[in-house]
Amino acid sequence: MRVLFLGDIVGRSGRVAVLSHLPELKRRLAPDFVVINGENAAGGFGITEKICNELYDAGADVITTGTTLGTSARSSSILIESRG
Repeated sequence: MRVLFLGDIVGRSGRVAVLSHLPELKRRLAPDFVVINGENAAGGFGITEKICNELYDAGADVITTGTTLGTSARSSSILIESRG
């Protein structure tokens, strides 16, 4: 199994880099599974639902988090929702 892990995605510049390069990385490396650490994707302070959706749409299979997630109420609400 080939796994592509990207992280820590920090802020807008990190998101732009992932969104612009992930499709090519997936084509070139042909991973079976893509993991993105997104706990700092919202300006270094958690992640939003919109950012989660952008990362999933770009090709992420799972988005990991860490301690920063707990500092943002908007981030915590994402945990109880699932992406169908």
